[in-house]
Order: sequence, then C-alpha cells, then structure tokens
Amino acid sequence: STPYMDEAMRCDRVALIQNGNILAIDSPQQISNGFGRRLFSIKSANKYSLITALRSMNETVSAFPFGEAVHVTFIDDRVPLNIAGYLARHGVADAAISGMKPGIEDRFLELMQTGDEAAETLKTSLT
Repeated sequence: STPYMDEAMRCDRVALIQNGNILAIDSPQQISNGFGRRLFSIKSANKYSLITALRSMNETVSAFPFGEAVHVTFIDDRVPLNIAGYLARHGVADAAISGMKPGIEDRFLELMQTGDEAAETLKTSLT
C-alpha cells in the first residue's frame, strides 16, 4: 500500500482504491494506457491563474496541477482554438501547451471523477 504513484510504478500489479472502492486492478502500464482522453500539459509562471482559467473554460473536462504544469483534458480531445486569447483575458499570457502521455496518477484522477461507475464495472467483471 502506498500513496506514491512513482512507487506503484515499480510493481507488477496494482489496485487503485478510493474510499474503499477498487477503481482498477492491472499492471501500472495497463492502468495508464486506460486513460480515456488526449492529455495536455500546460505551463505558466502563474500556475494558480492558469488552473483557475482552465477550470472555468467550457471546453475543459479536467485540469489538475502536476509539479510545474497543469494536466488538462478537453471535450473534443484537442486544444480549443480560442485558448490563447481566453487565458490572456484571465491573466495568463505565457502559456506553453504540449501533448503528453498520461501516467498512472493521471488515470487515478480520471477514475476518481468517474469512481462509482468504474467501481461497479470492476465489481461486475470480478464476479
């Protein structure tokens, strides 16, 4: 048992658990591969304004801080065309956006958002 995803990556098989519910059981790589959307990393000197602006965008599905960046998913799995102007209007003029491969922690956060559905599906597949 560990709350550290970098530690979990060293295991052959892991279970992601939230509030006593198992959200996923598999190898760390397979869990990461289950991420359902295209993921982007966005960096800015003003990370608080960046995350606040991203979370207020209609096109944003999720926006979570990860180190120096914010990991973001969008409704259409692509960066909205109006993002630079939108972020600039919210005080973020230096955003650097790149696509990225999701990790196990990204998948865990995704599963937490849909936890009840994921736990029910897993229960059904285990019985």
